[in-house]
Amino acid sequence: MNGAEATKTVKESRVVLAQHMGLSDSNLAGAVHGGTIMKLVDTAGGLAAMKFSGSPVVTAAVDEFSFLEPVNLGDLVTVTASVNGVGDTSMEVGVRVETENVMTGETRHTSTAYVLYVALDPETKQPVRVPRLECETTEERRRQRQAKARRKARNARRDSALAARADADEALRRRQEAAEARKQARLAAKADQAAASSQKPGAEPAAKSPASSDAGGDVRRWRRREPESEPALVGASMSSSEQAADLSKWRMQNR
Repeated sequence: MNGAEATKTVKESRVVLAQHMGLSDSNLAGAVHGGTIMKLVDTAGGLAAMKFSGSPVVTAAVDEFSFLEPVNLGDLVTVTASVNGVGDTSMEVGVRVETENVMTGETRHTSTAYVLYVALDPETKQPVRVPRLECETTEERRRQRQAKARRKARNARRDSALAARADADEALRRRQEAAEARKQARLAAKADQAAASSQKPGAEPAAKSPASSDAGGDVRRWRRREPESEPALVGASMSSSEQAADLSKWRMQNR
């Protein structure tokens, strides 16, 4: 385990970077772009954390990043970084940015930052323990105490953020459940409406049974049947003399 029981001093973590600011580093205002300074700070802080832990590191948080003064083009920027305090797998690195006018020799303190890094195992990429920090001077011990206070505040903010995210996730879950319940209620209402409309007059009748279908067919066939011929009248086929004789006979019988 990398540095599980080892100790290192603040001096062993110190890194100093210097870079001249040119036209490629400028912003629209004619000064050095803030992102350029932030990149230098993160680079120096990461190198200091790697020197102290002996492992690759990732940036976990930036507690503070203040721009006290602008950085001018042509200035020589010096970034100094060293470890202020450590946890089990994390390190807080303090970074100080100073600029120098190379023509006049004027120096200015332009930025300060506190950056948190986590050491990782080179193979598994999982967090690993870091060495214990050994403070040698009063100033180093003061910085260590301040780092512990920032660590406590950082953990409180992290817990608050996680709790807020959990509440937001729970609220989202409840909204989704409510939306699903409303959707199911709408579908049920549509089904009830369709069932009710099928019972109204004029609605398409339900399917008939085979027996009723046969009866209906018989009725339709009866209606289409040719009308029967009317019975022939009595005497319709007799000749006129026969009809006259038959009439006389009828009259004789009914006197």
